[in-house]
Amino acid sequence: MQQPIIEQVSKSNFARRAILQLGQKLVTLPSYGVELGKQIDFKTMLENNLGNFEHINFVSGPLSKLGDIISEKETRRDLKNSTGEFVEKKYLDLREKIWFMDSFCDALYYASFEAGLKDFSRFSKEVRDFLSTITQSNYASKFRDLKDDTSLYMKFIREVVQEQVNYRMDFVTPPVPLIFNDSPNYLVDIWFDMIKTTAILADTKADKPSSVYLTVHSNNFKKPEVLNLVLGKLFDEATEQDISHIKFVVLKVIDEGALETETAGMRLRYRQFITDLSMYCSNTNRTLIMLDSNSLGLTSISLGVDAFIEPLNGVTGIGFRKSKDKHGRFYHPEGLKFDGYNDINELYKNTGSLPCNCKFCSVVKVKDLNDLGYPTWWSLRRSHLAAARNEEVKEFHEAIEQGIITNAITDKIQRSDVKNYLDFLPK
Repeated sequence: MQQPIIEQVSKSNFARRAILQLGQKLVTLPSYGVELGKQIDFKTMLENNLGNFEHINFVSGPLSKLGDIISEKETRRDLKNSTGEFVEKKYLDLREKIWFMDSFCDALYYASFEAGLKDFSRFSKEVRDFLSTITQSNYASKFRDLKDDTSLYMKFIREVVQEQVNYRMDFVTPPVPLIFNDSPNYLVDIWFDMIKTTAILADTKADKPSSVYLTVHSNNFKKPEVLNLVLGKLFDEATEQDISHIKFVVLKVIDEGALETETAGMRLRYRQFITDLSMYCSNTNRTLIMLDSNSLGLTSISLGVDAFIEPLNGVTGIGFRKSKDKHGRFYHPEGLKFDGYNDINELYKNTGSLPCNCKFCSVVKVKDLNDLGYPTWWSLRRSHLAAARNEEVKEFHEAIEQGIITNAITDKIQRSDVKNYLDFLPK
């Protein structure tokens, strides 16, 4: 098995520039990555050659939606884009990024709202029958039941690993439970055992590296006692031997938007948590990735996060929730937030331009955005988001080299609509 290798190039406070090598793949850190939730995401990536951006180095998606999204390209080598051009070369370029699947067990916690079980439709009937019994009220106890049934427990993890191997993911994420504010201690124990068990199966059955995967709810930062248990599992020297070969740490914060609007105390506890986690990753030569994030992930680079992965449609959250704006939201780089279609259209009519000068936005020359047509608009806002984030991460690289990382992001946040993000910066 080829283990990832990280070579640090430079550092400013907690933020670092580094080279990550996984097999023949070389990517720069910090990096940006895209989550693919629909076929239009994948199509936009190929047709607009978004994989060409220097700082877009990760591609992800939920199990098993990602398999459905890329299966057509995996089986049809003659795929063409809308202009009749073959996209084989662009697809191969995109495959040079680091790919991984979100094992998506946190969706089961919200099954009554989001029908999360459908994401496990490829699994065996035995596994699906068990998962179909999980609700919010019994979530923790059902994972305990799963752990007590050794045969089902191993079958579940094997099927999760196999799904990721089937679609040539570069590393495996374990099917760990969501850690919420009142999670019992035994759920943390199960979480850690799943990480160790998945790593063994990924290595012995698939010759793949695995990851430490942590899904936490933002309410953990109101009372961090449970998170302290999680960090204790990772930081304890006695357990480090169990996971010493795992070099990826993937973090997903559910309802991360609450960190912007809730108390400053929550934000300070988040900052300390990320600082501790990033220092651990740096000291143990691991890569820290934030999954299903947005501008919080961007800001967290200053705390040592190596990469953040964002849904290409700009909507974070369980089940890739649809935007409340039926036409989707548009990323406003100066505001570090997303605006609805109507707001952007009104701005465009008043100024004659979009609030961005990327190569995708600068060519828009119509009287009204309605003239673009919705398919073009949907593709435009995805391509624009990728281009804007690539430029922002590039700015981080330059700031780290110059040793002015905090000043650079402070100025950006002070000009933005997310001034509470200042609480996340290193102190």
